[in-house]
Amino acid sequence: MNGPVRAKFAVIEGAAFGCSAWIVYGALETVLSVGAKLYHHPDMHMMPWQWRLIAMLMGVYAASGLIWGAAADWILGWIGQHGVHARQFAASFSVALAFGANLILARPSAWPQYVGLALAAAICLAFSAASVYGELGKQILFLANPWVTAFLLLAAPWVNWDALVGQSRLARAGGVALLFAAIAVFAAFVHRLRRNWIPSALRHAGAAGLALAAIFLLDLIRATPASIRTQPVAPAPQAGKPNIVLITMDTVRADHLPLYGYGRDTAPNLRELARSATLYTRAMATSDFTLPTHASIFTGLYAPWHGARIGPASDPRPRPLSPQLPSLPELLASSGYWTAESVANWAFLAPWTGLSRGFLVSEWERPVDLSSGLYPFYLRTLARRALGPRGELFDEPYRRAGDITARAEALLEQAKRNARPFFLFLNYMDAHWPYALDGPSWETMRRLRSVHNFTNQVNFGAVSLSPIESGLLQSAYDGGIASVDSAIGAVVQQLRALGLYENTLIAVVADHGEGFMSHGLLGHGAGVVYQENLHIPLVVKYPGQNRPLTSDLLASQVDLMPTILAAAGIPAPLGLQGRNLKEAQAADSDAIFASARALFPSKKSRKIQGTRRAVLSGTLKFIQWTAGASEMYDLAADPEEKTNLYAANDPRAIELQRRLERWTAAAPALRDGSQKLDDSVIERLKSLGYVQ
Repeated sequence: MNGPVRAKFAVIEGAAFGCSAWIVYGALETVLSVGAKLYHHPDMHMMPWQWRLIAMLMGVYAASGLIWGAAADWILGWIGQHGVHARQFAASFSVALAFGANLILARPSAWPQYVGLALAAAICLAFSAASVYGELGKQILFLANPWVTAFLLLAAPWVNWDALVGQSRLARAGGVALLFAAIAVFAAFVHRLRRNWIPSALRHAGAAGLALAAIFLLDLIRATPASIRTQPVAPAPQAGKPNIVLITMDTVRADHLPLYGYGRDTAPNLRELARSATLYTRAMATSDFTLPTHASIFTGLYAPWHGARIGPASDPRPRPLSPQLPSLPELLASSGYWTAESVANWAFLAPWTGLSRGFLVSEWERPVDLSSGLYPFYLRTLARRALGPRGELFDEPYRRAGDITARAEALLEQAKRNARPFFLFLNYMDAHWPYALDGPSWETMRRLRSVHNFTNQVNFGAVSLSPIESGLLQSAYDGGIASVDSAIGAVVQQLRALGLYENTLIAVVADHGEGFMSHGLLGHGAGVVYQENLHIPLVVKYPGQNRPLTSDLLASQVDLMPTILAAAGIPAPLGLQGRNLKEAQAADSDAIFASARALFPSKKSRKIQGTRRAVLSGTLKFIQWTAGASEMYDLAADPEEKTNLYAANDPRAIELQRRLERWTAAAPALRDGSQKLDDSVIERLKSLGYVQ
């Protein structure tokens, strides 16, 4: 073999060693981090799109290794170092160097990170010396095994922030010591075999593939819904009972849909559904975040009555639904309906809320947390940046619209086989923060998303939001609505394909809206009752309906339960505060109510203190605030609530205030004690920024 050919072959061999070392590191990093998450969180599951992300990330690692290995071989040839050993040292050296550089950029702040940094520095020094002193290289060749190198680098950080997260410092230190002992045994085994067995680059890559396959199999084995309940099935209901599909679009405000006059065509599928359904133009939420509004949908009661709301100022944590109250799925299941749900909001629709009671099949699983989060010691914090907007999907905390619809289609097929009327509840989260980052402005969006508790920081005044940035947020928000709309279209199409559409009541509603600084606040859950948070879309396709209708009735989420029960021919429980919308007349209810307390009550911002309550009657809306002045708006003339018409001597204001005060006085006291959340639930809410 002549010189040029030998040089080209050497470069290829060096690139192969570099590629295998980086693939081994990437595979081990993935196996350790994902495996720990699957172990600690039974409700986590690898979504199909997450495996695609892992594949792309491994591609970044492989490309990095190829480039480094080829360059390192050229450098080794230039300084006169050749051979397999030198290439092994160079490959593992590159991984240690990148790991150490990433830790420095992350600004180490705890002892495990300093341990990882020290090991990275020691490995780099040892491998550099080995390239100069050949005899030393023979003695420490076992360290150049990419598995040994990767284990040494990841051991301390992984044990502390993934494997034994939440344990005492002593337990974590002991775990690190045990893992280092295991690594020493493995390294000694490799050292003993090094004369007769030096694994090739291809073998290393194959072992990495097997490691990833093991995680895939583990996830596949436990890839059952987060909860499947079996309950005694009631006798079959009478023939002809309609099916019911209830869909909530989390965080979707009405005025961002074309059905309500929005300029962007964010929801063409919902518009198509409305051609054979009833569009309610004045539907309102009962509060401004998921828990109380969904509880109102499921009970026909306002938040002070059903109890699922924010606690008092002395303990402002969310409370679950009162266990004494019958819920919509429970009533339907007891009447012979097959009940199933698949929800994306695993924080506020999980079993602790009481909202999953009555579902025979209840799914609230969530994606595995692939983000480094607050512990960016993994190399993927650097590698993911090479993926551009796709890399930001590592932060995706909820199942995406396609995931929910895929489950919905499977559940509908099962419902068809059951030959029983069914109730299917679906919840979509794509319009919820954090929004998608596709498009040319993703770098700006990435910067905004990197701020911890971003909406709170804006509302507290710690972070300013420019009009341009607000516009970018709204564009990303609209993209999330479009994703949800596409998924809803697929569900409707499946109903048609299965021959279930005609005899199915389909209700599409939002739980609340989203603020974009129109009243000085961003997001939701800030304890406000302005229209950007209360005015929600509501489209109901009644069984047998085939022509469009528009209703200007003042509708509330408390009306959904009696409406659905009436369609199913089930008597409504006594004491419901809503009414059957299909049969309702304007005079049946001339007032609806809402109340909200901030998820993050703070003295940092006066705007998010106290409790706000609202009453809507006719076109007027009256707001009473325990921490500030009252307000009144004419929504017909001022839908954005810019002009406060309140005057203490205005007869209209006096009458609305009396109504609101009577409503408030009639509410039961908030029950505490047994309904308080345990620490595990609080930690889950903290992970999403819901609780501080």
